[in-house]
Amino acid sequence: MSKFLVIVSTSEKEKSLLGLRWAIAALKNKWADDVEVVFFGPIEKSIAEGDNDILALIEELKNMGKEPTACVRVAEAGGYLQDLSARGVKTGPVGEMIAEFVGKGFVPLVF
Repeated sequence: MSKFLVIVSTSEKEKSLLGLRWAIAALKNKWADDVEVVFFGPIEKSIAEGDNDILALIEELKNMGKEPTACVRVAEAGGYLQDLSARGVKTGPVGEMIAEFVGKGFVPLVF
């Protein structure tokens, strides 16, 4: 089986929802040994602004034992680090995380 790293970056809501839904379906249907999700880029602003559709899917991932991480540097640069934290979204050094996941054999899927 495979391991996938779902990188959600787009500001386009439909694409971001597709990536999150794929990750959830892959976990539920056991399409992979492991699936991780990171947010890296414009999507972070949508999360910080409280997009309920995206937040609901993040919550579903959390309920499945997965906690997506948003890029702390992007959030700091955009001025919405506090908003992400207030919405319960974990932040961290996503650039480093991507390199580590790829090094562990995760296949990146970018939305």
